[in-house]
Amino acid sequence: MTSINTCDPDCQGLDVGVRRRGVLILAGFAIIWAMAGSTGVSDPTSGRALFAAAVALAVVAAVPALRSRWLPAASRQRRLAEDWQRRYARVGVAEAAGIGVAVAICLGAGAPNATPDAICLVVGVHFLPLAPIFDQPQYRLTAVGLVAVAAAGLVAITTADAATAIAIVGFGAAAVLCATALHVAMRG
Repeated sequence: MTSINTCDPDCQGLDVGVRRRGVLILAGFAIIWAMAGSTGVSDPTSGRALFAAAVALAVVAAVPALRSRWLPAASRQRRLAEDWQRRYARVGVAEAAGIGVAVAICLGAGAPNATPDAICLVVGVHFLPLAPIFDQPQYRLTAVGLVAVAAAGLVAITTADAATAIAIVGFGAAAVLCATALHVAMRG
């Protein structure tokens, strides 16, 4: 039985494929978060400029992943969990359920403005089990960054307003996801 930790071409292909998909998913969700963040900017021109900057950063991160051969060699050989596909699916289902529960709690508590913050919190926490599944230690930093962004959004709701909070959460989450995508693309 060949371990994913060896350097045979099949394992390297799987590693590159997982990395490639990860970068594209991270960049895609960064754009979605930036889109949400732009709705919180009162000046439409500034909102569009910030959104365009976030999209440009996501595209820069995603370009190397468009073709697997464009990805630089990983700085180390990754070791995927043996049952990584099943575990990844479970994390995705748990994340979706967590988002549903978070939205229901925010709406039920009469705090709809806290919904983006709660969603960002759930998304951040979901990166913790992904780190060992994909052997991507930097996903722990992604989790910490997204949880910090969610906390900043909650502070903004109480000290500023809902629009400011959505701008902070949207663009903050986009920045964290773009940074992770760039790191995964460039370093593995």
